[in-house]
Amino acid sequence: MKFVGLKIFIFMIAIILGSKSIHANQAVESLFSTKAFLNICVSSRGNSEIISKQAKNMGFIQMPNEYAVHFLKDYKGSAWMINSSEGKFVITQLDNGVCSLFINKGNSTEIQKNLESWLPPKSTGLTYKKEISKDKNLITTNYIISKDGKTLETWIYTSSSEKNASLVAIISHQMN
Repeated sequence: MKFVGLKIFIFMIAIILGSKSIHANQAVESLFSTKAFLNICVSSRGNSEIISKQAKNMGFIQMPNEYAVHFLKDYKGSAWMINSSEGKFVITQLDNGVCSLFINKGNSTEIQKNLESWLPPKSTGLTYKKEISKDKNLITTNYIISKDGKTLETWIYTSSSEKNASLVAIISHQMN
């Protein structure tokens, strides 16, 4: 079972790295938010040690518990933050394996389009289903990624339709 998981992990990394060259031809420049989400959340596959290492490699600093609790809510986990030229970002890793990126600045439509450009193309053998739901001022899009009808993981994009919201979007990754 672990060997199968490793094969899927390696396959997904190859897809992500291969997708960059596919999309480079379309002159799509990744936003910091997309890079952070892919490099920290997606590549870690829910492994807390990898999330921590990748966050630090990208310049994120672990937040003290009294600040992290604001992002973790009632869940156990860790949080890291960074200020970049594109805004402030917080990565959270919950003990249940869910990794999320909180984005406080930017155009939510542009961020979502950039994220979607990294979804696996059909040529990889992976498929995804897009499910959209709305709740008050929040719009959530689930990208359910599958292979041969078996769900492997879900990317979750949530944004606010509220003008001047303090939080532009949250992108989460969950292994199934």
